[in-house]
Amino acid sequence: MKASFFLSFLLFLSFFRGASQPFFPADDHIFRTDVIPRVDITIDADSLQWIYDHVDSDVEFHALFVFSAVGEVDSIADVGFRLRGNTSRFSAKKSFKVSFNSFESGRKFHGIEKMNLNGEHNDPSIIRAHLAWSLFAKMQVPGSRSNHVDVYINNQYYGLYINVEHVDEEFVESRFDNKFGNLYKCLYPANLSYLGTNENDYKNNGYELHTNVDKDDYSDLINFIKTLNNSTSSTLPQNIEPIFNINGFLRYLAVEIFTGHWDAYSFNKNNFYLYNNPYTGKFEFLPYDVDNTFGIDWFGIDWGTRNIYSWWADWEDRPLTSKTLSNQVYRDRFSFFMNELVTRYANPTPYFAEIDGIKSKINTSAENDVYRTLDYGWDFNDFNRSYTEALGAHVKYGIKPYITARVNSIKTQLDLNPISPIIENVYHNYPQPSEIITISAWLTDDEENPAMKVYYQIDGSTEHTLDMALQTGNTYSVSIPAVYPSGTVTYYLVATDKSNTTTREPSVGAYSIKVGISNSTLAINELMTGNTISVVDNYGQTDDWVELKNTGSASLSLKGKYLTDDATDKTKWGLPDVTLQPGGFFLIWADNDTKQGPNHANFKLSQSGETLSLFDSFENNYALIETLTFTPQDDDVSYGKNETNVFVQQDFITPGDENQLESAAYITMNFNMNEQLLKGNFIPGEDYLDIAGTFNDWNGSDKIYDANDDGIYSITLFGFSANQEIQYKARINGSWTTAEFSELGGDGNRKYIVGKGLNTLTHWYNDEETALAQYQSNGSLQVYPNPSHGGSFEVSGADDLGRLVLYDLSGKVVWGAFIQESVVQLNLSLQPGLYLLTAMNKGQKIAKKILVQ
Repeated sequence: MKASFFLSFLLFLSFFRGASQPFFPADDHIFRTDVIPRVDITIDADSLQWIYDHVDSDVEFHALFVFSAVGEVDSIADVGFRLRGNTSRFSAKKSFKVSFNSFESGRKFHGIEKMNLNGEHNDPSIIRAHLAWSLFAKMQVPGSRSNHVDVYINNQYYGLYINVEHVDEEFVESRFDNKFGNLYKCLYPANLSYLGTNENDYKNNGYELHTNVDKDDYSDLINFIKTLNNSTSSTLPQNIEPIFNINGFLRYLAVEIFTGHWDAYSFNKNNFYLYNNPYTGKFEFLPYDVDNTFGIDWFGIDWGTRNIYSWWADWEDRPLTSKTLSNQVYRDRFSFFMNELVTRYANPTPYFAEIDGIKSKINTSAENDVYRTLDYGWDFNDFNRSYTEALGAHVKYGIKPYITARVNSIKTQLDLNPISPIIENVYHNYPQPSEIITISAWLTDDEENPAMKVYYQIDGSTEHTLDMALQTGNTYSVSIPAVYPSGTVTYYLVATDKSNTTTREPSVGAYSIKVGISNSTLAINELMTGNTISVVDNYGQTDDWVELKNTGSASLSLKGKYLTDDATDKTKWGLPDVTLQPGGFFLIWADNDTKQGPNHANFKLSQSGETLSLFDSFENNYALIETLTFTPQDDDVSYGKNETNVFVQQDFITPGDENQLESAAYITMNFNMNEQLLKGNFIPGEDYLDIAGTFNDWNGSDKIYDANDDGIYSITLFGFSANQEIQYKARINGSWTTAEFSELGGDGNRKYIVGKGLNTLTHWYNDEETALAQYQSNGSLQVYPNPSHGGSFEVSGADDLGRLVLYDLSGKVVWGAFIQESVVQLNLSLQPGLYLLTAMNKGQKIAKKILVQ
């Protein structure tokens, strides 16, 4: 089959991703509120008992998950199931976490990887958290979606639960259209006070990085906290606005205080997330764990009447809340948002009707929920009463009395002053040359019909002005003429209301958009879409692969650049933090299995043909580096650039080296670990192998795992040359104390002279007697059929087979003979399993895996 390729350095497509505005996903099927969906968990009874006996454990057990609603049934096998929460772990009605991707990497259910099923054991109404999440959404605060669900485990009703969206990289991507910023989970005692420059002081005080954990870099958080604490009320805007979404926090603060959410930042220095949005360079404040609201109290404080301007803990500072409300501009905006909340969304008459509608829907489920009664003895009458009256203990208010008290107290406390227009969530697309630039923003004011303009320049030339038009809600937008072939557009926005008060965004400086083709020296050099036998990754799997090359004369960092098979999703897969030297290569496994390592992409290649694109960093406007379109490809044939930069079929594959270089070589190494498994020296799934040698300065290779559980750990290593002499040995968990022949030191190194093309080396770990010597692809050993049934198969080779030996996985010899022919038919009685057949002739040993079924 002939394959054709098309290289292009310009895409005339419309890209509207990469916005800085938050998105608010629809409720979707799994968060629907028109009915109560049913969640079924089927799990081994012993596993379930173990979970209940070990409430502190986060060990996940395999389970079957079924989601049912209005006739639609979704079933997912092999999900992870465990307890979740803090104090709820010790309650009778427990909370659970379902993980869809723990045992199948990359798997999602309606776009989510985790499902939080909260028992709400402290809330007799089983509605408070859902009401709070709903208010956050109405106030345009990016928060979790939620709904009520009925939970069954092994077909037994475990009660009425609230399904709360998990905050993770999928969450931030759905809200901010990116997931490569730092996401911090902030728990007690995270009060945002400056603790110095030592990152450990933050890790030990409630701040936990949940993304980019391999980099483990807290410097952005420390800088934010330092800036906050070093600012006065007057300098706060100029210092904090470039790095923090202050208006988003003011909206959040209105909901926190209205709902009496004391177990959050302002009072209890607990339960929030901070996401450093790389599209804006600003931190976003995200709410978390909102069940202790609407009159739930453990402090003896009346949250229904507490002053909204001094709501935080009065015995120690909360710098973000206190400094924000001490600035008059921010205080007035907060008052505006709070007034909007109590008049528009929490007006008791319509709000109570909304609550009654939810209650009528969940009544039957609550009545049948036996687990609901176990922690505090609440019966169904208490469930009904909890909406209209206090139940004593920590339930100081009924829901409706709390809302009435809170609305009335806020109205008496509110200090409303005129505000200048509020410009929020500025957006621009990331245009390619000749593509129109789109800018939009939210505009909010206490007066009707405010106006907004954009002021922009191209490459510092004459400043132009355009009026922005109101679209829907409070969103204004404008289009700036396209730039070609390249240029830098800078702009800022100015809003004016009828009182002629104005707001500039940003208050200092301007937004910047770079347009043009990247001048990066990174290139797609070679690829294979039908890899079946050629090379294997660090899990021993024959996945598709793409080879990148630094074609320049200077070193090149891959960090911040992207490879994608969807040109409308420029940031689909971020390249790892690797530096390529001039002429250096980097191999990517396109297997949609990112958990296998940083060089595993989140997509696969289509053998029937598709388009690959390389995009530059956010700082370079995601400029196109290269795009490659290919047609259907053959199995085990690679395609790469020739000397004229045209993609053609290669005579032989050369991953990790120059295309069409005859001396290029690569080595597939196989280590049989079954003897170590039997001895208890190696635990599959927990332990890994790596290979250290002269070719990697004895630093070790990628971590090697066994994907098919046959006890043989395999990987293909690249970048060798024919006739190169190498020394190497395998190590368990990268440790020299567990390396092969460690007692011999350098005398225990394996040695090999590399042949051109594919070399295959197979060994039993730490065993030179039964270890298989090297064999090369030109000394082929064929077995047919493979897999075989019962042990009947034909063995053939290029020459006389010589000494044939068949080993089982323990390394035991199960059959052997000397064959002076090139073909032999064997009819052996073998148990099902994996075997290794070796042939020794003329000093060369070759081997072949055989699967007996």
